[in-house]
Amino acid sequence: MVRKFGSALGLCLMVAASGHAVNFTRDSGDTNWSNLDQWNDNSSGSYQNATNFPTSGDTVLLNAGKTVTVDTHATINTMVAPNATSDAVVEFVSGGGLTANSFHVGNSSQAGNGTVNHFAGSLAATTLSLRPTGTKTGTYNLYGGTVAATNLEVGNSAVGATGTATFVQSGGTVTTPDVDIGGSGPGTYEISGGSLDATGTFDILTNGRFMVVGTSAVVTATALDTQPGSTMAFKLDASGIGTMQVSGSVDLANASIAVDGAPYWGGATNFTLLDAGILASMAGSVSITGLANASVSQVGDSVVLNVVESKTTSVFENATGDGLWGTAGNWSPVGVPSGAVLARIGNGLAATFSTNQPVVDGIIIGSNATLVVQAGVAVPELRFEPLSSLKLVLSSVGLSPFTVSSGVVMDSSNPICIDGANYEGLDCYFPLILADNLPSSLTNQVSFAGFGIREPAVVVEDDGLWLRVIAMPSLSERLCSLVPASRVATDWSNTTFSVARKYDPSGSAWSVSFEEAHVLDTTLIQTAAHPNQSWELRTGIGGFIYSLRTGALGETVPPSWRSTQDTSPWNDEVWQGVAVGPLNNPSEGSPYFMHQSGVYLKDPVLTKPFYSPQVASHLDMENRSFTTVNWTPQAHVNIYVDENPTNDWKSYLLCYTRYRDMGQGVIEVMMGYYNYGPDHLDWFNMPWGGVRRTSTEYAFTSEPGGTTWRIPMTNGWGSSEDFDETGGWQGYSNTSNGVTPAMAFVFGQDTTPNLPGQKSDSWFRTGYAGGKAQYKPTETDWRNYLVSTAVRRYNLPQGNGLWSTHFYVLGDDMQDLSDRIQARGVIGADLAAFDYTEAGTPLVAYSVSGSGDTFQCVEDGGSPDFFLYAHPVSNSFPIFEVIEDDGARYLTWNPYANGIVKPYDGTMAGLRLLGFTMPVAGTNYTYAALSGLLPSANYLPDGKTLFARTATPFETWRVQHFGKTDDSGEGASTANPDSDSANNLAEYALGGDPLDAGDTGYVPSAGILNENGTNWIEYVYPRRIGSEAELDYALETCFNLISNDWKIGSTIEFPITGSIDADYEAVTNRIDTTGKTNEFIRLKVDAF
Repeated sequence: MVRKFGSALGLCLMVAASGHAVNFTRDSGDTNWSNLDQWNDNSSGSYQNATNFPTSGDTVLLNAGKTVTVDTHATINTMVAPNATSDAVVEFVSGGGLTANSFHVGNSSQAGNGTVNHFAGSLAATTLSLRPTGTKTGTYNLYGGTVAATNLEVGNSAVGATGTATFVQSGGTVTTPDVDIGGSGPGTYEISGGSLDATGTFDILTNGRFMVVGTSAVVTATALDTQPGSTMAFKLDASGIGTMQVSGSVDLANASIAVDGAPYWGGATNFTLLDAGILASMAGSVSITGLANASVSQVGDSVVLNVVESKTTSVFENATGDGLWGTAGNWSPVGVPSGAVLARIGNGLAATFSTNQPVVDGIIIGSNATLVVQAGVAVPELRFEPLSSLKLVLSSVGLSPFTVSSGVVMDSSNPICIDGANYEGLDCYFPLILADNLPSSLTNQVSFAGFGIREPAVVVEDDGLWLRVIAMPSLSERLCSLVPASRVATDWSNTTFSVARKYDPSGSAWSVSFEEAHVLDTTLIQTAAHPNQSWELRTGIGGFIYSLRTGALGETVPPSWRSTQDTSPWNDEVWQGVAVGPLNNPSEGSPYFMHQSGVYLKDPVLTKPFYSPQVASHLDMENRSFTTVNWTPQAHVNIYVDENPTNDWKSYLLCYTRYRDMGQGVIEVMMGYYNYGPDHLDWFNMPWGGVRRTSTEYAFTSEPGGTTWRIPMTNGWGSSEDFDETGGWQGYSNTSNGVTPAMAFVFGQDTTPNLPGQKSDSWFRTGYAGGKAQYKPTETDWRNYLVSTAVRRYNLPQGNGLWSTHFYVLGDDMQDLSDRIQARGVIGADLAAFDYTEAGTPLVAYSVSGSGDTFQCVEDGGSPDFFLYAHPVSNSFPIFEVIEDDGARYLTWNPYANGIVKPYDGTMAGLRLLGFTMPVAGTNYTYAALSGLLPSANYLPDGKTLFARTATPFETWRVQHFGKTDDSGEGASTANPDSDSANNLAEYALGGDPLDAGDTGYVPSAGILNENGTNWIEYVYPRRIGSEAELDYALETCFNLISNDWKIGSTIEFPITGSIDADYEAVTNRIDTTGKTNEFIRLKVDAF
């Protein structure tokens, strides 16, 4: 997981040499100690920029919830973190080191939490003291690097030092001649890795606890003494525990000994917990958990743990059983294991968790055995023996994570297979295994099955193994075929284009702590002969641009910084559409915003990002485009957690977005909105977005005419002007004169006159978020964001839609951008209303089967039950397939129909757009009510009577090939779009393909047959099975071809004896040739 540092830093510094306190505070810059720009001091009586770093006479006070990163070597007198009623964090990283007389984590007189995260580097201190006050904490986490302290105090006897002090060592080295653990408040030193060398006195005081965990830690001491109320603790890992070595005297008379053996998997044995030069006395109190019949005793000068018997083991060994974990007869001894036992799958066998099972202390997968998981599992330990494997099988809504609380033991011989054949969920990134410290190399042991085109990948996070997939594919690409044709011509000469939907993160620096796997949907890359015209664009699940990189500018999209961490991950600071309903905002606390990206993380139920569900998508490599359709929920989820239910706004809005490579550094974006709900919308940011200031600090707005531009803007956010007051574009560069590589956002102009639905001229708004003065050279710890947006004020009532087009252009400099924008004709009046009709819109054919739990709705061009419009015909309603977290599946126009209030709370597990249906049955086509076509258990009309199209088999065939039922255009019966010998009617009647000139269907055959002295012409032709109501097959004869006098001949039709295939039967006819010298035969087909 990406580690995120604080966004601002408050530091105070007192310089004793000056004769009075000199306070240092941070002004700007990153959290790194080595950045002088961040330091201010008040040596002159007021805060000014510091000209020197803290030195050996200085005291550093770290407050205000801030972080400082020790990235260089420094010497000071004293560090206190914190020194006020606030929190503070110190981090040590590679290349950093600090030497101090005193280093205090927590403050006995100030109520704040202090934390040290020591990843690398060094700390050398005369006194290192963890001394928090009250209920506060002082925590030192040592992961690597070195700590050398003359006095190490974990807890403190000072008055007021009653907080909780904790030193947690999982790596690195600690060297000290004097260790004190405990004091006025609880103090704990826990070591599970690395080494601790106490070369002098080692005292565990009242309230003190020293704990050795597992076999990886090395602890040595010269002497050890304890006080009443102290504890020596030992926690075994799967293999046992290491030995603490004390060369001198040890007195445990005043201490309690606590042993936790629950993680241990081994057999009966002895472990030496402590080995001393002289063991003066044993502890008066011993407690043991997790081990049956174990004991602790003094053996000479050692403290020894005697494990008399190991855990009971149940073995899955019935090779002829049903393979289910929950079947008692599959186990020896008989009975499903539970409680304090180990469960072992016998070598070469497979056991399946089909339902949640009782918890056991551990699972061992025997050699060449397989554990198949189809339900939730939670165990303390999981151990793989050589060549054993794990198979995780997802249901339609996913899989609860396999939770392992203490550890996983496996190596490279243990594969994991993830089966996603049944998965239809909209969640595109979720944990499969929750366990700490999984190796990053585990991704190499994972294989996938059944995911189809969903591009599965796994990522090892701090808390386990996560699965990433793309959204469930739409049933028909026709749903994305509505985007208008491009107005600008393409120029793809000397360029290449590629698209990938696999996991391929940008590598950019972000302010958020989440992995990019949460957001990434599709990567589009154009490489041009001219490097400054090449780009990489990444879209998020919601269809927005969250990353746009170039070789010269790097990442141009802002880093998503927020002072409140992770509340807006790739949600605000992206290129996206935003729809607003000002009429629906009764108060400031009830915002009505629908972000194309998704929602803010301001509801406690949200532990990860939720992006606007992708309900359809299509990748068109031939035209270098990618289209996505998204349902856009309300973004400000605080409306759902307040006490006012009247502002629990809903969303009835679909967003259409197509990204297209136009070549030579020009990207076209067509964005459309369709409103199918009762709320009146009239404010659209198409798009909202902006750039990363550290990449392109200077913004140049074009002047009318589009060939010149203004000097760089300096204003904060809020500057607005009509489109026609500009040249239709804004450029961005990292130099004030724009002579270096640059990027342009082209928003265009309004139509003349404005469209009938426009409330006003369109506006261009721009400015520096938070003001221009806050600029810093670092990327991720401030509002690194220059905002640009095109505002469309357009009335969009229910049943209407709107298209808008904009462009991004890349080039050598501002002049190059201007020249190419003009030459390519990029600036235009690209605003248009949706105009999709019943006659002009393609159809998608569906058939349904089953009811309740067995219900399925699939695209079916052969024998459909009904048709939906692929595009939002005026006044139409979408039809969604919704899957809930319990597996319930239904069709509806309204995703909220079943009582869902928060679309992001997990209740809605799957969402897919099927098409559009009408509120009124038209008269030009055949319609039927959906309520009569679908089982009531799987259709939620939510107060609407909606009608779907129905059709004859011939109309269905037309839809399959031409998208429409109409007997017109290329789909007309008499049309011949592939220019072969058969028109569409003949292709349909004989089984041909109307779009393939090489396939005219089954060809009739004829021959002469003599039977009982009579000569017959035998003629065999194909006939569609069940076509009597719509097709008339007739044999006609003629005695010569000059007269063209064709008549129904005297034929004998024989009974059908077999079928050609599932759709066609062979019809045999005979004609008597007695007394005839010539006769010609043809097959004629008419449609009723």
